[in-house]
Amino acid sequence: MNKVVGKVRWIIVAITVFLLMSYVSKEAFEKKFYNERRNFLETAIVSASSVPSLLKSWYTSNFKQPPLSIDITNHMGDDLFELGKIPAKVSVLDSLYILFYQYHGEDKGTVYLKNVKTGKLAHSWDIPLQTILADLREIDQRLVGKYEEQTLPINLTMKVAKNYNSIGISQSLIVENESLVFHCGGLGYLYKIDKDSNILWKSTRLTHHSIAMDRHDNIWSCSIDLENDYANNLKYREDAIVSYDLNGRELYFMPLTELFVQNDLFEKLIASTPNYNNDKYGLDPYHLNDVLPVLNSGANWNQDDVFISLRTQSMVLQFRPESDSIIWYEQGPWKGQHDVDIINDSTISVFNNNIRFFNNKYLAQGRTSNIAAYDFSSNQFSMSHEGQFASAYEGRQTSLQNGDLIVEATEKGIYYYFDKNEQLIARFYSPYGSNPSRAMRPRWSRFYIKEADDFVLQR
Repeated sequence: MNKVVGKVRWIIVAITVFLLMSYVSKEAFEKKFYNERRNFLETAIVSASSVPSLLKSWYTSNFKQPPLSIDITNHMGDDLFELGKIPAKVSVLDSLYILFYQYHGEDKGTVYLKNVKTGKLAHSWDIPLQTILADLREIDQRLVGKYEEQTLPINLTMKVAKNYNSIGISQSLIVENESLVFHCGGLGYLYKIDKDSNILWKSTRLTHHSIAMDRHDNIWSCSIDLENDYANNLKYREDAIVSYDLNGRELYFMPLTELFVQNDLFEKLIASTPNYNNDKYGLDPYHLNDVLPVLNSGANWNQDDVFISLRTQSMVLQFRPESDSIIWYEQGPWKGQHDVDIINDSTISVFNNNIRFFNNKYLAQGRTSNIAAYDFSSNQFSMSHEGQFASAYEGRQTSLQNGDLIVEATEKGIYYYFDKNEQLIARFYSPYGSNPSRAMRPRWSRFYIKEADDFVLQR
């Protein structure tokens, strides 16, 4: 009997201690949220609770990522060709060039401008990977330090490349005097190098995803606000829009929460919507992946308006930087989309990854993607190229001046070339090194048409 009483006493004591600790923990974290001062015990509890996350941040910050290569064995077929080895009889434009990155091993990597069919080289830029990796290590240490100090609630270290073969030189863009603008694919600086591959400048802010040029030759990209008090208090990632001129001077910076709040849409669209909370990257309510400045006015937009794509929200929106006003937005029918393009003076198209987020995982809709279009003049949506390609993440579309379309299925490592009637003409890929069974992972390559001595960017 005494033994039973003793066990009951211990159970009561344990429950009491648990409830007390739970109450103190709750108070401690609420004080942390509201920036109130904590006593010694509350500080100790908060510090102890962060140990697993600190261990995880240490591991991930030292993790060596695999090479940027994809096994394409299952995608081989009569219509799949190596880049530069497309038969003359295949109806791919003879004047079509691709601007793409290729890693060569150790600290060697190059961006090439090559003819898609023949492989003829027009220009190349050797990427200064040693300097870039040193910058990435500094960025990584800074992000991990802010996370460990709890001044940044989101662990972003997995977004930063850790070794040469995982630096995904992305969104390369030829600018004046054969200079090149690009960034590192995950999270890093924006760089500009001259035609001889010398670094001219790097951005002051971290960038990711898309790079685009406006009619004034200014560069627009996706960024991130590490110092945003609102986002840091609520423990989510704060994406932002940034613009630089060709000399590297920052012209515009707008955190997305500020944009939505100023337009009285944050509570309606963001705060009231279930958001994607990735186990690796934390709460990501926006996932900004495309910033597209408008070059020419149309019936439904002005020059210098900007379209952006928010993957988590399955939202495309149009805003006006001169007034920071949101002009138009639409959630769906695209899902988890990327890459907004302007097709004509009333229609936009979107690379529709066609995925849904459930239980913090994304689920592809039948594993197929498509191109979604919206006509402002008729308020009508349409889908094309159904069932012809699939890419659950990333992805890019390029409309050529003759009406043909190139789709980069980033997840598969394959480019799809369609004619204006949606007929598949060819698929091609860039081999990883000398291994024809592995593709170099595309990083949103650009396409150009050669006209006389000029190369015209296809958008």
